[in-house]
Amino acid sequence: MLPEIWSYNVDYYHNILLGYTFYFDLPNGTNIGGIGMYIANTFIHNEQVQYKIESNDLVKTENIWIEVLKNKTNYIFGGIYRHPNISVVEFHKSI
Repeated sequence: MLPEIWSYNVDYYHNILLGYTFYFDLPNGTNIGGIGMYIANTFIHNEQVQYKIESNDLVKTENIWIEVLKNKTNYIFGGIYRHPNISVVEFHKSI
C-alpha cells in the first residue's frame, strides 16, 4: 500500500515491480494525494468498486479495494488516503 502517490509518479509505479499489478486512485483537481496498491500476479485479484468512498469537496479522499483469492479464501484489502485539513467528522460520516 502506498499513500500519497501523486499523479506525477503513476507511470513510474507501473513499471518498477514486475509480476505485480498496480491499482491506484488519484485525486480530482490536484496532483497531490492518491493511493496505490501492488498485488502479486500469482494471486487471483480484482478491484471491488462497490466499497468505494465517494470523494467530494467536504471529504477529499482516494481509496481502493481489492479482492484477493488465496487457497480458496477471499480477502479484501482496502487503502484510504484522506487529505489533510479535511473534516474528520465529515470523513467518518462518509465511511
